[in-house]
Parts: sequence; structure tokens; C-alpha cells
Amino acid sequence: MNKKAFILIISFLLANSCETGDSDRLLNVENYWFTTADFYFLHPVHTFKHLPENYKRERIESFIDRQLIVYKGIDEGYLKLPGFKEEYRRFQKRALINFYFDRTVLDSVVTKHRLLNRYESLDYDKRDLYTFDEYAAVLKERLIKEFSNEIQERYLKTVQNIKKASGFKSYPQNIEGLAKIYLDTYVSLRNDSVFYAPFDILKRLHFEKPVYQINGKDITLKKFITKIENFPLALPNQFSNPEVLNEIIEMVAINTYILKLAERLNFDRDPLYKQRLRNQKFSILYNLVIRDAVSRKISVSDDNIYQYYLDNVDSLYRTKEEFEVQEIFVKDQKLAEDILKKINRGEDFQQLADTFTERYQTKPRKGYLGFLRADMYGNIGRTAANIPPGQHCFEPIPSGKGFSIIKVLSVKESQPISFDDNRGKILEDYKDVSFKQKRAELIQALRDKYNYYVDYSKLIN
Repeated sequence: MNKKAFILIISFLLANSCETGDSDRLLNVENYWFTTADFYFLHPVHTFKHLPENYKRERIESFIDRQLIVYKGIDEGYLKLPGFKEEYRRFQKRALINFYFDRTVLDSVVTKHRLLNRYESLDYDKRDLYTFDEYAAVLKERLIKEFSNEIQERYLKTVQNIKKASGFKSYPQNIEGLAKIYLDTYVSLRNDSVFYAPFDILKRLHFEKPVYQINGKDITLKKFITKIENFPLALPNQFSNPEVLNEIIEMVAINTYILKLAERLNFDRDPLYKQRLRNQKFSILYNLVIRDAVSRKISVSDDNIYQYYLDNVDSLYRTKEEFEVQEIFVKDQKLAEDILKKINRGEDFQQLADTFTERYQTKPRKGYLGFLRADMYGNIGRTAANIPPGQHCFEPIPSGKGFSIIKVLSVKESQPISFDDNRGKILEDYKDVSFKQKRAELIQALRDKYNYYVDYSKLIN
């Protein structure tokens, strides 16, 4: 188990460090309850609590919309779909592995005592806004980052202790031999008309020697393959590299052992672990329903995209107006004011720019800046947008460490951008607008179809 694996664990812990035991019923859809814990997973209490009431209601309505989509998945049997079952099963195992390290490593570093001390050190105003329980998730995230080195050390030590307790040992010579056979097979299959994924090639190999031992039992390639097929974490596929293959074998063996250890410790019955599973179940259901009821119903054709372009060309697909600008830049404000007086008396702007401008980059061009948009060069672009062609600004413009006087020489009008030149963006815009429209239609249909009730008093006092 290496540092990469540790980083994956820490990322998971940061994403799941919000512990809430509040299971109050909040939203009822056809007698199926969603709780305040479900809500605070999406809208953490420390970000929600002190919002203005209208913003709170917006988030509650957004929660209702999302959970109606989730309930549609429950109502229509998505929980029985093979795709749902496989994704959920993998998450269960991945979450339990991480939960083991959460309880055995993280809690030994980010202790309740440290959290309380950090809370007590907050400004009084902050403590007046939030209780310890409401702010604990924020403090926990900060402490995880602050003590990341200590967490890593304990994590690696825990892994070493597990390896020792399980009697794990790999067989480097056998693994090296397996890697060579894999490489030879890979090379021999390269010209085959059928594509073989790395894991498929591994499954084709006949290799009887054990690749590792755990709990006194030798594990052969055949048995290892059954473990890797059900392994919930992402793995590299460089099976031809003995060192990488050895790391893969160790990761699979140790984490499989940890899964059984976590079950023996009843971590799979912990309320927080169960809430994490519940959160993920809802996320998977939401994504599957959105895929089927929204994304797959977006009709993408050349005619649709082009019509969208025609409908929106004036508002979305035009070049911005550009202004051809010449500038006199000086560092001294009084000098800038004197130069402006000369211009107002009719002296030639270009000659004055050639004489006075101090901007190093444009001095050889007599202060010529070229064509600018209104959103360029700060105040210069904004001012240029309000000056007619042939006219100059009526007062010096603060610019960086000096002052600018500008003249607009000409204006390049906004022009439509051709469909072919912007096809990629038009396609993405069309899909985005269509997605939002179809999602809104779905939500309205679900609000009409299902009976639901929300107890606003649980969130708004």
C-alpha cells in the first residue's frame, strides 16, 4: 500500500467527514421519507443555517426536485437493475474499507478533544453562530489537512500491522514469472482481430504457482482473479510490470482482508456508514433516472442544432464590438491634465502621443493600442466603449501606475459568428439548454404525479 492509496483514502474522508445523527423526517413522497440528514448531505448545515429565508426555501425546493427524481427511480424498480446493483455493491465495499480507516486511523488523530479545542479557539462571534455539532465538519476538514502527515504515518503503520497480523507475503519470483507470461501473451495477441482488455488477458493465463500467502494459505492466480473481479477500488492495469503487479496483488489482498475485518468489527452496522450508503444510493438513482428520462431524450441532429443557432445568433453568437484606440500614457496626473488641455485646444493627438507617451510597449507605435473590446484593459476598454469614433476622453483615465488619455480612431461593429466556425460551442449550448428544459419538464411532471409533503419547520424556524 503506497502513498497514492493514502491520498485516495484522505480524499474519501474529506468528502465524507460530515457526521450528522439527525434523522428527523423532512420530506414524504408517497409515504417514503427523506430526512434532514439527507438534506444536510446536499446542503451542509453550516452553509445553510444563516441564509436568508428566501435562499433557504430555494434550496429546499431544489431538494424536493432532486428527491422526486430519486423516488421515481425507487418507484420504477431501478433498485433491481443490474447496473444499479453493481455500482452500489462496489461502493458498499469501497466505503467500508474507507470507513475502517476513518475509525481506526482518522479518529485517532482528529480526536473529539482536538475538535473541541479548535472550536473553543474560534472567535466568539463564530461560536455564537454555530454549535459545535453544526461546525464540527468544517473543523474536521481543517484538521485532516493540518495533520495529514501524522495521518499518513498512522495509515502506513496500520497497513503494516495488518500485513503482519494476516501473515501476508507475496512471492516476487512467481510474480515476476507471471508478469513475463502476461507480456508474452499480450504480444502474441496484438495482431488478433479481437481486442483484449488487460484483465481479460490475465484471465486467459495458465499459471499454477501461488502469487501470495495470507492467513497461512497460498493464493493462486485463479483465486486471485476472483478477488480482483469483485475488487471495489480502481487498479492500474500494468500487469507486465512485476513491481506494479506486486503492488496490485498487495492492495487487493490487504483490502480484501480489511473488508472482512471491518465486518467483524460491525462497522457495516454503524449509523454513519449506513447514511453514507443511503446518500450514495440516492446519488446513483438520481443519475440513472436523469440518464434515462432526460439525457437520452435530447434529440441531437444537424437541423436541431442549426435551428438553435438561428434562434440565438443575435444574443449569443456575435463578435463583440471592438474599438481602435490610440493612447497617451504618462505617470504624472498634472502632466496628463496639461496634455488633455492641448488636445482640447486642437493640437494633433498623434504628435502629442509621439512626444509624451511613456508606455514602453507602445511608444514605438506612438501609443497605438490596436483594437480593444470593452472588457479589455480595465478602465481603458470601458471608456473607449462610450467614445464616438474620432473623439477622445474628456478626462485622464487612472491606469496602473499612471494616467491614460485615449482617442477612438474607429469602431469595428459586432458581426454574427458563422455556424461552422462555432459549431462545437453551439452543440454544447444546445445540449445544455435542452437538458435544463427537459429536467424542468420532468420535475413538473413528478410534482403533478406524486403526493408529497415537506415539513419546512424542520429547517426554517
